[in-house]
Amino acid sequence: MSQLEECPAERDDLHWLALRLYRGLGNAELPVVRRHGLSLWGYEILTLLIERPALSQVDIAAALDLDKNKVVRVVDELEAAGFADRVPDRTDRRRHNIAVTHTGRETRALVENALRQIEETLFNTLPPAQRTTTRTGLRHLVAALDDIIYQATPPDSEAETLDGKHEAPTTRPS
Repeated sequence: MSQLEECPAERDDLHWLALRLYRGLGNAELPVVRRHGLSLWGYEILTLLIERPALSQVDIAAALDLDKNKVVRVVDELEAAGFADRVPDRTDRRRHNIAVTHTGRETRALVENALRQIEETLFNTLPPAQRTTTRTGLRHLVAALDDIIYQATPPDSEAETLDGKHEAPTTRPS
């Protein structure tokens, strides 16, 4: 019997289930990214920079809804490992954009393939008809939650984040 089956029925609320999924995936994925010299946030930042090149650290923080200091630390790690470089912006000499190196692209691709295997193993526990439905349902819930949060937070106010900090809301998620 799995831990989920042993859990009392009153613990089937979405927050608890999402938290268990988040922690479980993180525990399964962390050894993979570490084996390649990355952190989970390092992988996410490399992925973002490959999808949207030449972002600044501020842009990265806004896109991933991360604390700016955390982004600086992770970019420092990526740069030290040779996965990314800080490149001066051509139009604003005070700004540096983050560029993924060739090594960073290769490493990220290797990690992505390994993480897909974990994901496929997880999805293969579902009946085939539920796999696409589950993924579609999760995307829908994420989009709906983004809408709820955006509508509940006036653009000129500050919102408390999960870590207790107060920040002005970023642009509406796309």
